[in-house]
Amino acid sequence: MSGPTEGIYRLTNYTNRWTVATKSHAGLAQPGQIVMTFRDGEKIFPEHSVFTVCTNASGQYSFQNPVTKMFIGCGEDEKGHPATAWTMTPQYWDVSPVGPGIWSISMADSYWDDCITDNKNAWAEILLREEKELVQYFWLFVAA
Repeated sequence: MSGPTEGIYRLTNYTNRWTVATKSHAGLAQPGQIVMTFRDGEKIFPEHSVFTVCTNASGQYSFQNPVTKMFIGCGEDEKGHPATAWTMTPQYWDVSPVGPGIWSISMADSYWDDCITDNKNAWAEILLREEKELVQYFWLFVAA
């Protein structure tokens, strides 16, 4: 089974249904900042939670917000842990099926982990982890 087709999607975590967005209540994300998901992100930040999903010749995927023109790439959190980060140039990810309509997203055996750091907040950081079998590592591509 191959990955999702190219198109316009919202990237939503399978477990908590929070959505990736390039904007928060603090303002627009900047290159180098950690990529975050938000509870009801698709409602609060509708134009900032949409991504153009493209593939390269190798079948890997890039994710770009059409408003900010930023891509999802690699970086580090404030503690130096591997994390997703906003970039101005495309970086490509492997997208693998884990079930019908459910995907894992990875680069070099590091998987997207929607890591809720504080249950009081309505947001989470997407860190990169090696364990691929955890359900918080699963993602939905919701047509936008």
